[in-house]
Formats: sequence, structure tokens, C-alpha cells
Amino acid sequence: MVFTVTITGVSSSLALAYGVGLRGFEAIPYVNLATTTAALGVQCFFLGRISGVVGGSLSKIYLLNFIFVPVAAMIGLLLTNSIIHILAWLAYFTVNLLSVLIQNSYTKSDYCGSDERFVSAIAVCAALLLVVKLLTKVLDVSSSLDSVLLLTLAVFFLSGPLSGRYRVLGVLLLGSSLIGVTETGAWQLEGNRAGYVAVYVGLVAAAIFQRQLVRLLPLAIVPLLLYFVALSLDRAVVDGFSRNIREAVLLIQGDDLSNHVATQQRFYEAEKVMADLNEAGAIGLVTGLGLGRTIDMSASRDNSVQSASITGADKVNNVHFLHVAIFHKFGLIGLALHGLMWLILLHCLLSFSPNNRTPLALFSAVYLVVCISYSASASITYFSSPYLGICLALLDRAVARPSKHVAYQPRRTAMS
Repeated sequence: MVFTVTITGVSSSLALAYGVGLRGFEAIPYVNLATTTAALGVQCFFLGRISGVVGGSLSKIYLLNFIFVPVAAMIGLLLTNSIIHILAWLAYFTVNLLSVLIQNSYTKSDYCGSDERFVSAIAVCAALLLVVKLLTKVLDVSSSLDSVLLLTLAVFFLSGPLSGRYRVLGVLLLGSSLIGVTETGAWQLEGNRAGYVAVYVGLVAAAIFQRQLVRLLPLAIVPLLLYFVALSLDRAVVDGFSRNIREAVLLIQGDDLSNHVATQQRFYEAEKVMADLNEAGAIGLVTGLGLGRTIDMSASRDNSVQSASITGADKVNNVHFLHVAIFHKFGLIGLALHGLMWLILLHCLLSFSPNNRTPLALFSAVYLVVCISYSASASITYFSSPYLGICLALLDRAVARPSKHVAYQPRRTAMS
């Protein structure tokens, strides 16, 4: 699925960019449609594996979330919400529901491949993604790759129990996502704040997962260090950063929020959502306003938000803050269900024994943590992820079925 979805994303982005002139935010809804269709197609090959096995606590709580999705779809239809967005969200949840059921239907013997084989396979995938990422920089196609997957791979190779050559791959993956080159040839920090936060939280989660608590001390110092560095930067230096990073630094330095459109947009959306929910009354607050619910953003100062909506500026479906997006469409019930799932994920990170801390389990845990962290201010990533259900099920299996084989060690260590 990783290869299929990635190739589909790149191909659709190129077609949109050079065929009809859609790039960046404008292309994202169409790229999501293409990649979701590809993910559904891949899952259809494995439908025969489904045996009705739900799995552990993470899989069960996701299934409970899915049971509420048809209710939210019915609410959306009754409120005459956007049909195209109702169908899109149903497709997102269907991909992950099938993933949960298919993965939990595999027997233990289906996962008999060695840890070394898994690491090698994921390294090949990461190398291909790295090449594609570098090509997208040259071709200026910003929406063609799954940022969460790329950052997950970076964290995995940087913090996993792997040999040195994999660390190099992790550095390259991280650099390709967070560092760019200006037109004058100078190095520049790029990407967005969500990516930096996701990498940081992913590194913390990886340290907790592996019980390498000594890593938590330097990680705890990093935010304080960055805060004081941001305070000390000269305005001329800050102006050379990309918009997202520049806004973050200037806000730390005390600049007024109204001067920064991208950041202010998040809070403006939250105000519009709360006004919509308050108008609906108590029932709306409890159940949400259903799938396909949109807000009128025609008065927004952020042109990118308006251009990203395929239904127009007055009917924008995307809300950046994850908890606000869940509250808008699923109400307090949805917030409680998703919050419970995140608490169970945290419990899983804290409860792994040495025998089931395999690379596959580490990758699954890091992906889930990075996805949730990244989506905290970019919610559509969480809902449209085609890998969420797979990682939930794999993490469940790792918790429930401790491995009996020797834990993975880098090849150099094993030979010594």
C-alpha cells in the first residue's frame, strides 16, 4: 500500500500541476481523493482474509468510532451538508476499518518474516520516498507525498535500534522535509510547525517505547533551548525563514497575532465552529453536526484556505485544529471516543515488554503518535491517513502476542 499510495499521490499531483495548473493547497483535495481510491483498491485484494476478528483495545475503540460514522453521515444528510465531503469522509473511514479487520484476520504465521527483512524493506521504501521528495522540490509539487509517513520514517531510522547506515537515512529524510534551498542557493528552514512538533513528539514516544529514558532529558531541554534562541534572533534573520517558521518565531518574540494570517486562521476557524455549534443547540453539542459540515470562510484573510476548498470559500470543510474538527462533526461523543483511543495508545507505549518491542511495533507506534501530533493543527491528515487502521491493528497484535524470537539487533552487533 505504501508504494501504491505514494505513486498515486505523485502521479496525481504531477497531472494536476502540469495538466490543469493546480498546485499546493489547491491540489490537496484531489490528491486525497486519488490516494484514498488507491488505498481502497489495495484493500480490496485482501477482503477474502476478513474473518470477523476485531483484535485488541485499539482496534475495538476504532471500530466503535466507525459505528458512530454512519450516524454522523445520517446527521449530515438530514442537515443537507455537502454530499461530496460526506462521501469523502466515508471513504477515509472505510479504508481504515478494512485495514483493522484485515490485519486482525492474519494468523501469527503470516508475520514470520524476520525483523531484519522488515527493516530492509522499509529502508528501500524510505529511499524511494526520499528520491521522490527531492524531485518534488525541483518540480514544485508540494502535495504529492504523505508528510506523516515521511516524518515517521525519519524518526524510526533516527531512534530505532538500528545500525549506523540507517541513521544516515533518517537524517536525509528529516533534512528533505525540514530544510530547503532558496532561489539564491542559501539553506533555509522550511516545512511547517506541525512537522517539527510531530518529529519531536515522535522522538519522545520512541524513547518511551524502547525504555531509553536517558534520551528524555536532552529532549526536555530542546523546547527551552529553541525558545531562547527564537527570542535572541534578529528580525532580519527571521525574515529569511519560510512563512510558517517566521510566524512562530515572531509570535514567541511577542508579535501581535493579528499580524500573522496563517496562525490567526486556526483560531478564526474555531470561533466559526463554536458559533455553528451554539446555534444548533444542546443536541448539536452532544452529537456534532455530522459529516460534510462546512463553515463559511469567505471573509477569511487566508487565501490558501479558501482555494483549498473544492466547494468554495463559503463552504469550507477543513478545520485545522484536530479537537475542533472532531467536535464540529462528532460532538462530545466523538471527542470522548477519540480521546479514549489516544489514552489507550499512551497506555500501550508504557506497557510493552522487552520481547514485543519489535521494529514493526515501533514503526506502528511512531506512526500513530506522529500522525496525531501532526494533525493537532492539520486535522485532515488524521482523517485521510490510509495507514492509521493498519498501525492500530499491528500495535494491538504486538501488545497481545509477545514475540518469542530474539529481539532485533543491528547486523554489525550480531556479528561481533
